[in-house]
Amino acid sequence: MRVLVVGGAGAMGRWTVRDLTESEGVDEVVVADLDGTRAREAAGWAAARSGSNGTAQVSGLALDAADPDGLRRAFDGADVVCNCAVFALNLPVMEACADTATHYVDLGGLFHTTRRQLALHERFVAAGVTAVIGMGGSPGVTNVLAALAARDLAVVEEVEVRLGVADFAPSSAPVPVPYAIQTILDEFAVPAMAFLDGRLVEVPAMSGQEELDFPQPVGRVRVGHTLHSEVATLPLFFGDRGIRSVTFKVGFPADFMDKLTLLTALGLADTSPVELPSGRVVPRELLVHCITRTATTPGPEAAPDDAEAIWVRVRGRRAGPSGDPALAPRDHLGTPDRVLRNSPGEAASACVERLAECVVRPHQAWQASSGQLDTGVPPSIVAQFLATKVIDRPGVLAPEDAVPPEPFLAELATRNMEVTLVTRERSVP
Repeated sequence: MRVLVVGGAGAMGRWTVRDLTESEGVDEVVVADLDGTRAREAAGWAAARSGSNGTAQVSGLALDAADPDGLRRAFDGADVVCNCAVFALNLPVMEACADTATHYVDLGGLFHTTRRQLALHERFVAAGVTAVIGMGGSPGVTNVLAALAARDLAVVEEVEVRLGVADFAPSSAPVPVPYAIQTILDEFAVPAMAFLDGRLVEVPAMSGQEELDFPQPVGRVRVGHTLHSEVATLPLFFGDRGIRSVTFKVGFPADFMDKLTLLTALGLADTSPVELPSGRVVPRELLVHCITRTATTPGPEAAPDDAEAIWVRVRGRRAGPSGDPALAPRDHLGTPDRVLRNSPGEAASACVERLAECVVRPHQAWQASSGQLDTGVPPSIVAQFLATKVIDRPGVLAPEDAVPPEPFLAELATRNMEVTLVTRERSVP
């Protein structure tokens, strides 16, 4: 299979490239980036570090996503395009894939772009190829966990998606960012969306804050509403099962939360130009410049030492008896054979609450942080599923609709990402 990674020299894309080069059955990986020098450097870096399974030829390519003809030429002959660039490029890259009949996967569209991407469904159906949108850690792993936790429920009333981030590594950077700074600033500054009482509503960014106890080593983290793609797709997926509420909240280390809250409150995340005596300036451009200029990259003396805890809680009702497997490395309340046992005479109105958790730590051999691992690896796995027809349904699909949990979670487990499913049930009078 031949996979082209748009933005493959970026902070997340290079880990998609790394996983592809170390995966059996991948013949060729093309690292595409606006900066051809960076693309070739990332290709050389991945090729030099490929493991025993790595048989792929890796090359770098200068590619401008604003050039439609260039995109179509580059995609010709590729089996799958992994789009790891900023979400503003999702639509043009997708359109080029539809025109060249190339499978597509990306990291997410931050709600509004995701909804526009869904509108391309018929174009992909006509082309006979598949686009899996929002397939990183969150969105991505979160969506698959939601489908897993709810799959035997006749009624799904509520889905809560929460992400807690902890960073234990020393850093001299004033604002050490875990992923793309533009995306983080949007999450803190742009109004969030929530699905409440059966309808989409706009809520202030980082509102509804609460402190949650995530699994160790993340621990207690303050989280708040932020704009995310799960809220754009999960209400559609569960629409015929009575869904009433879907929310997403994220939390970072307290010091980082306080810094970003202050910066956005001062208007430094704004994208509108401001006239100053010295000239016009866009506050966000200045802020991004300063954060990027002062960023540091962990070296051998300060290897990544962070953790991410993803959890998805689903509440609903089961229609009848079920013995479906948990499909998780362990089940706290289940039996050792990993099967959730339900009483044959279980009441049809049983109320079920399931909590699916995924805790990610750095990949020590790769020196990849947990955020790089759980964001960069899932699109590689799904790209391989598309090329080998594990996923074989044309159209634009969200992860909860496209990705089979069993093989996907098995692949995560081989990369040190462990999922736990906890079930709590009570009978309704």
